Amino acid sequence: MSLSWDPQGPRFAVIQGEQGRTDVSFYKIGEKILPIGKTLANKKCNCIKWSPLGQYCVLAGLNNLSFDGVLEFWDIGGDSPTLMNEASHFMVTNISWDPTGRYVCSSNTYGGHSVENGYNMWNFQGSKIFEASLDNFIQFNGDLDLKLFLRTKTSKT
Repeated sequence: MSLSWDPQGPRFAVIQGEQGRTDVSFYKIGEKILPIGKTLANKKCNCIKWSPLGQYCVLAGLNNLSFDGVLEFWDIGGDSPTLMNEASHFMVTNISWDPTGRYVCSSNTYGGHSVENGYNMWNFQGSKIFEASLDNFIQFNGDLDLKLFLRTKTSKT
């Protein structure tokens, strides 16, 4: 089981179930604790990562072959969770958001696995915008200069 708070609002998410079969529920806190929509059943995830600005989150299956590196990008801002996109990053070990809440990095580090190391950059809606394969990749440092990153990406396309 895992519980994760929305950093900007009175919401939280709970993953419950057994290995390989988990359910995810979202709740909002007001005068009472109320569910946001229906429970998402049979999800391949063991991790919830919220955008630092709240509302958006990624459900991920980290460090687990049975989850196939599934990444689900969700908008929790309405009356019911909305799946924006589903993607995958084989053998993903880490998920981190940039401070603006616009980008998400998924990475497979050498410490977790010794194959297909590297990182993928996604926008908050789940579209892949960059991919890098790096042998013996150890860590992704989220303190990147986004203006430089975007300028470099634009100049190469």
